[in-house]
Amino acid sequence: MSQKPLLSGPYLDKLGRELADTATQSQFLAVLKELNDAPESQRSSKAIEVARLDFLKQRGVELSDIFRITTRTFEDPSLANVARSVVSSDSPIVKFDGESGYVAFAGRVVQVSKGGSPTVPPTDDTLPPLPVEVADAIKAAAEEISAFVLTSPFQAILDELYAIESKDRRHEFVLDVLLRPEGLLDRGVQVPEKITIQRSQFGDARPTLFCIAKYLPFDDPWKKVTITFDSIS
Repeated sequence: MSQKPLLSGPYLDKLGRELADTATQSQFLAVLKELNDAPESQRSSKAIEVARLDFLKQRGVELSDIFRITTRTFEDPSLANVARSVVSSDSPIVKFDGESGYVAFAGRVVQVSKGGSPTVPPTDDTLPPLPVEVADAIKAAAEEISAFVLTSPFQAILDELYAIESKDRRHEFVLDVLLRPEGLLDRGVQVPEKITIQRSQFGDARPTLFCIAKYLPFDDPWKKVTITFDSIS
């Protein structure tokens, strides 16, 4: 049986503070501006280039030794039923309306679009938030997620999840329980408002199971804070 992650309020709060400090450093903001200013066709490759510890440290960004930097894509939790329908299917489901859609196969859903959204330059009404505002929002979001994760009903779900030996069955459990409101309510878990449980995939291929996200009152790049749970061996 795999052991679930050992979490505590002080540890998660510490991570939130370190994340807030990193995300608001002037050196890090300069890298983000370069990424945002890159042509749309080059932005993905540019993100892969800059999302590395060695690159950011060379640019003077101070990073915690326990940080990992990588690109990431999120799965729309509203498509969980679609993912559930193709867990054992040999045929993918493809939906595309000419602008956007998805491909679903083997219990996963990948969203696709014709092109990215254009960058909107700041105006007097859309000025970027101050670093202190971003830092405070990140720390507050981390604390809210931490409080939810450490509740007894949610800890019981984690015990149940990590007691499953089969990695495939763990992913099915995520679909059947964590991504279904009924599955959560049956186990006494009420997800707080503005907190979302969803799945994601990382550019470094870490074996992630699901994440808990809290959306921030800002646009990209400070859109949300997440705590991620991996499929521990």
